[in-house]
Amino acid sequence: MSLEEALLDGSELLEVLFERAPLAVAVLDRDLVLRKVNQAFVDSVARHGAPEAGPVQIGRSLHDYFPDTVDQTIALMDPVLAGETVWHRGVPHDHQGRLSYWDLLHVPLRRHDAVVGVVQLFTDATERTEAQHDLARSERRVRSILRNSADIVVLIDAAGVPRYIAPSADSQLKLAPRRSRGNTHVTALAHPDDVARVRELLAQVAAKPGDSPVFRCRLRHRDDTWHTFEVAPVNLLKDPDVEGIVLTARDVTDREQAEDELRRRDAILEAVRFAAQRFLESQSSWRASINEVMAQLGHAAAVSRVYIFENFQDEDGVHWTSQSHEWVAPGVTSQIDNPALTAMCYETTGFAPAAHALAEGEVVAGAVSSLPESEQELLAAQDIASIALVPVFADGKWWGFIGFDDCERERSWSASEIGALRAAASTLGAAIQRQRAEDQLREQQARYRQVFEATGDGLVITDLDGRLVRANPAFHQMHGYQPDELTGKPVTAWTHPDFHEALGRCTAAVLGGEQPRCPAVDVRKDGSTFPVQVQGSAFTFQGQPHILSVVRDDTERTQAFGLLEKRVAALSTIAASLRVNQALTDTLEVIVRAVVGATPAVACSASVIDPATDELRIYATVGLPPGYAKAVEQCWRLDRRMTEQLCFSTEPLIIRDVVRQALETPSMAPLHALLPGVPWDCVVILPMETQNRKFGSVNAFYPRELRPSDDDSAFLRAVADQGAVAVENSRLLAEAQNRAGLEERQRLARELHDSVSQALYGIALGARTAAALAKDGPEQLAEPLEYVLALADAGMAEMRSLIFELRPESLATEGLVAALQKRVAVLRSRHQLRVSAELGSEPELPLALKETLYRIAQEALHNTVKHAHAEHVTVRLTRAEAEVELEVADDGIGFDVAESHPGHLGLKSMTERTAAHRGCIELDSRAGAGTTVRIRVPVPS
Repeated sequence: MSLEEALLDGSELLEVLFERAPLAVAVLDRDLVLRKVNQAFVDSVARHGAPEAGPVQIGRSLHDYFPDTVDQTIALMDPVLAGETVWHRGVPHDHQGRLSYWDLLHVPLRRHDAVVGVVQLFTDATERTEAQHDLARSERRVRSILRNSADIVVLIDAAGVPRYIAPSADSQLKLAPRRSRGNTHVTALAHPDDVARVRELLAQVAAKPGDSPVFRCRLRHRDDTWHTFEVAPVNLLKDPDVEGIVLTARDVTDREQAEDELRRRDAILEAVRFAAQRFLESQSSWRASINEVMAQLGHAAAVSRVYIFENFQDEDGVHWTSQSHEWVAPGVTSQIDNPALTAMCYETTGFAPAAHALAEGEVVAGAVSSLPESEQELLAAQDIASIALVPVFADGKWWGFIGFDDCERERSWSASEIGALRAAASTLGAAIQRQRAEDQLREQQARYRQVFEATGDGLVITDLDGRLVRANPAFHQMHGYQPDELTGKPVTAWTHPDFHEALGRCTAAVLGGEQPRCPAVDVRKDGSTFPVQVQGSAFTFQGQPHILSVVRDDTERTQAFGLLEKRVAALSTIAASLRVNQALTDTLEVIVRAVVGATPAVACSASVIDPATDELRIYATVGLPPGYAKAVEQCWRLDRRMTEQLCFSTEPLIIRDVVRQALETPSMAPLHALLPGVPWDCVVILPMETQNRKFGSVNAFYPRELRPSDDDSAFLRAVADQGAVAVENSRLLAEAQNRAGLEERQRLARELHDSVSQALYGIALGARTAAALAKDGPEQLAEPLEYVLALADAGMAEMRSLIFELRPESLATEGLVAALQKRVAVLRSRHQLRVSAELGSEPELPLALKETLYRIAQEALHNTVKHAHAEHVTVRLTRAEAEVELEVADDGIGFDVAESHPGHLGLKSMTERTAAHRGCIELDSRAGAGTTVRIRVPVPS
């Protein structure tokens, strides 16, 4: 039978399929050639077929319209052509990059049990397939989320029996095996203390569809500890797809701990605020509020014990600490009386590492079990499970620490808690530092008040208008007023009118930031005046700017300064009198008058033992009765031993009641008639001595009512020393004059022998020669007579030079140039040297400077004659505007100036003489090149 016949037999069926079914229908022969199609098929080909194939036409192959799916179509059709009816769901079709999905039904057309064709029915299943794919992906996503999520999803029925537990529960909770769970209520997972509350909450959830409030409960974690979970219930019992209550649980243990830590931190900070308020409000020590503060900190930190340890050092510098304060929670054993904590050495108790950390500002915190064994024993004995030690610093130094103990559990201290505890320790340190500052301030105020009240200087506080606000007792006393009698009065009330203007300038300087010291004269209440020194400074008093003035009674200083001026003048006068040519009597006269003028002494004497006669001699007196000096000298001769003990003691000697003692001493009889009525009764005896050799004394006589002060004694010692210098100078001058006379006579004898004696011998020899020649004829007398005359001239020049040296004062009459010319003449006549003298006119110089230049020239020429072996010498004297220059040069053998020349004192003498006139000496010499000595001396104006 043909296909057409088969179609005719099923015409009614085909009619239904083609016209009424919403499916695309095509009838294909075995070669898949189109035999009949409906409009739905035509439309589908137009949407999803190959555009180049054109419209659908009967008789064309199905492959023409779907060329990209030929292999796929053949594979799908093979079982159909074999007689099977095949249903394909969601067959993908990619058309120009657009993926679609199709449901296909292939039915074989049979005729007499033979397959003659295929009926293809298909519909677009893209939306359904994609929805199914999305649903599958969503299901996979949900399963992955439920398996990997930190949240646990549990579906329970109205009775609370779990119907579904997400896989994530196995990774977090300790669950019974699935086979043994049965119909166990979901609260079996909860902490026993939470079961009743959770059952009640679930009953409320079951009674109200939709979302219910979130609640927390504790569930057993798989590590066998209890964790806190936050549960969000949703009642979906009436949802046909769920028909249960969905419980979403999330582990919030860490968050709860963090929240607890933040709550504790906030509570600790609130306690710190409370502590700061208490410490600031307290008028006494911080210790008065510390127990209340520690209680606040203990409750806030949720600890068992809070305590304070204070550091101290022993004599060896070893660091110790001791518990001083403690707060304990109810039921916790107090440790304040624990002897081990009363005085604890960090080193010996094993807490040296902790002490080092605390001293460095670190916090020592943690479970006791994690601490070093050296620290565990002491802490475990106090039942401490966890501890936190926070250092306390005051004034930048480690003062001690505040400790927090948890005796119930081991806990970790979070950074926020540690920060809050540090704030508490800082507040305590600030309170300690504040108390120290207040204590120091109170001490300073007490000292200032004591100084203000007790100081001998007047202290005055005035306002900016110059009115007295407060003054100390010394000020009132020195001005003769009663306390508060001057309060409110201007400073002009006690200042002399002559100093009002100066006082105004001083006040202006103080207000300008200076601290001037001004002399003034104040007026007492009785009208008398006295000198003062006033120093002012600006400062704040009772919150307002004021001026503090220190008023010092300057009477004693003024008198002392006047006395000091007298003594300085006296010593200057004495020093000026210590001239070499000054008579000893004149110098000692100056000394005794200086003593009476510069001390309260009313009389004075100076006595010296005459070295020639070994007799006591009174050289000078002032204020003593006539005949007193001779009477004392008689007492010396009557009883030398007693007089020597009195006058020449080893130390300054003060003899009181001296008149009575002298009258009672027989050896003092020469003085008895002179002593009645004298105005003195105390003698200060000061020995005059040099190099432990005593040779006299200065004796100061004081009135009966006065005694020498320390300043008087010091001045008298200085005067006695000056007297000793005068006596010693007199002795040395006499010795020097005697020795100089002897040396000069010896030198003149040598000079006369070497020069004048030889000249006279030559003259005598020449005269004898002339006398002998005169017999032969007068014409032979010329040569010997000339020789005699030359020797006579040389002798006369030599004599003039020697006479000048004996009488150097002739420099004043004859002059320096004349003196140098005489020395040149001696060199020419005596030593046959060629001498060039460039001396010029007489310079106007002081006599002392002329003598110095002459002596230097004399020494230089002497060195030339003695050492140089010269043939020619030049002596040059020049005067510039401000200096004079002397030059002596020779052409001798010279010498090396860098080498020393021991025993040659001439160079040293010339250098010393030049330096005495602030001049300079230049010495230029080389071996074989002669020597030049050049002296430059400034001329005094």
